[in-house]
Amino acid sequence: MPTLDPLLRPNGIALSTIERGQLLRFLNTLNDKDFITDKRFSEQAQ
Repeated sequence: MPTLDPLLRPNGIALSTIERGQLLRFLNTLNDKDFITDKRFSEQAQ
């Protein structure tokens, strides 16, 4: 994996199945299209 820090090679990041699921759920919250496009949470034009 070319974007993985050399310190994490060759085994990557050791995560349990539960930790992997928790990480994926967190990362998916950063891709919430409804939240990202909601005008209530956008910066007001000046």
